[in-house]
Amino acid sequence: MIDLEKRIEDAIKLYCDNKDSMHVPPKDTDIDVVLSDCLNKITELKQKLEKLESGEFVALPIIPNDAISIALSYQCFDFIGVAKIYRDLGFDIPKKAEKEQAFFLHKFLILAIKHGNDFIKVFNSETKAMIEALEKDHE
Repeated sequence: MIDLEKRIEDAIKLYCDNKDSMHVPPKDTDIDVVLSDCLNKITELKQKLEKLESGEFVALPIIPNDAISIALSYQCFDFIGVAKIYRDLGFDIPKKAEKEQAFFLHKFLILAIKHGNDFIKVFNSETKAMIEALEKDHE
């Protein structure tokens, strides 16, 4: 099957040249077939975009940038203290170094994708806000 972009170009050319007509069976370049396929593709892309925008998924680059490389470079012992803080905040993080590391590397990766080199500033800001909210609730 011809790719959609080529089919659109061919259908427009045929339509503009007044050579477009309905075929039985329909051809890939019939304007109604092309438009129907375009609508289906647009619907599919909108659904993918909604998932990305919902926060349910993030796009991951094939080649990691500096922020992603840094985010994934932390060792399990780097998270001992912050894991305790997050458990105190109510997060269910098992007391095992690899589980703590997995939790925070996942969080750092998402933040690095969304915020680039500012990911650690965002993490610290979010963490500080959660601690302050917890302290305020206990007053």
